Amino acid sequence: MYINDKYVRGEQIDWNALFRREDVTEDVIRLLPEVPEHIANMHELLCSREAPDVRPSRHFFKPVDCEFWNRCTAGKPRDWIFHIPRIASADFDELESFDVVSMRDVPRNFPLKPKQKRVVDAAKSRKVYRSPELAKLLPTLALPANYLDFETFSPAIPIYVNTRPYQRIPFQWSWHHDDGTGSLTQAEFLAHGDTDPRREFSETLLLASKRFPDVIMAWSQYEAKVIRDMAELFPDLAERLIALLYRIIDLLRIVQDHIAHPDFQGSYSMKAVAPALAPEITYGDLDIADGGDASAAFYRIVADPTLDPEARDALRASLLMYCQRDTLALTRVHQWLMQES
Repeated sequence: MYINDKYVRGEQIDWNALFRREDVTEDVIRLLPEVPEHIANMHELLCSREAPDVRPSRHFFKPVDCEFWNRCTAGKPRDWIFHIPRIASADFDELESFDVVSMRDVPRNFPLKPKQKRVVDAAKSRKVYRSPELAKLLPTLALPANYLDFETFSPAIPIYVNTRPYQRIPFQWSWHHDDGTGSLTQAEFLAHGDTDPRREFSETLLLASKRFPDVIMAWSQYEAKVIRDMAELFPDLAERLIALLYRIIDLLRIVQDHIAHPDFQGSYSMKAVAPALAPEITYGDLDIADGGDASAAFYRIVADPTLDPEARDALRASLLMYCQRDTLALTRVHQWLMQES
C-alpha cells in the first residue's frame, strides 16, 4: 500500500483514494530463498564489537540517506575529493584506489571537466578563480537590484483542498531591495497556515514586485519554478506573475560559471558560498538553518494540534529570521561580485 500522488483532496480526505493497493505476492515469493542468508548476515553484524569498515561513497544515499554519514566522514579533509562537483562514481573510485583523498593531491593529468578542474585548482592554490568573462557580464547586474527567496513545503497527506500529496506549496518569501546607495529595504510574507497560502503568497509577492521594479536576484531557478506554478494556478494573476520571470537573474549560475573559491569546498550552496565571500553571513546562530528545517517547522505550525501559541510564535520568528538571512546573503554575494570585477 502506498500513497497515490495523483489524488486531489476534497473538503475531506478520501483515505481509500489517497492510498493505492497492489498485490506483490509473486515478487515477494521470488525473494524468499534469500531471506535466511540476509538474517544471518544481520545477526553477525549485530554481534560484532566493531562497526563495519565501509568506505563512504555515493551508495550512502541509496536508497535513502545514511544517518551515520557525518559520523563516518568526520575524519575526511575539508577538500575531500567527494566534494568535487558532479564527480562520477568511477572517477571517485579511481582516485581513492590511488589513495587520493584531498583535492590537493589529485594528479595534474587526471581527467576532469573544466568546472571540476577550477575547483581542484582553487583547492590546491588556495586562490580564488575568476573567469575572464565575469567583468564583461557584471555591468548587466548593476544596482539597484532586488533579492528574493522562497520557502515551500510538500506534505505527504495533503492539508488544503485541491492539493495533491507531495505537491509544492509556497508559504513564505523574503525580499531585500538595494537602492544603489548601499541602503537595504526588506519586505516579507509568512502564511498563517490555517488556509491554503498560495493566493496570498502570490498577491503579496506581486505587491512587493510593484514597489521594487528592478532586476531580481535569486539563487537557482527554484523561485522561477514556483512562480510558474502560481501562474498556472491563478489565471487572473498569470500575466503579472510571468512578467516577474523576465526580471529574475540566477546568481547561482553566474557564480558556478565564473567563480571557484577554496572555501566553497566544492559546494555552490548558499550556505557554503555566502560565508566564504562575506564572513559576517552565518547560519550557526539560527534555530532554523536550512530549507528542510523550514518546511518541517511550517508543517508543525499547520498540523501539530499540541503546539501552544508561544511555541508557534517562536517557530514563526525563526522562519522569518532564516528566510531574511538568505536574501541578505544574496545581497552580500552580489556585492562581492561587483567589488571583485
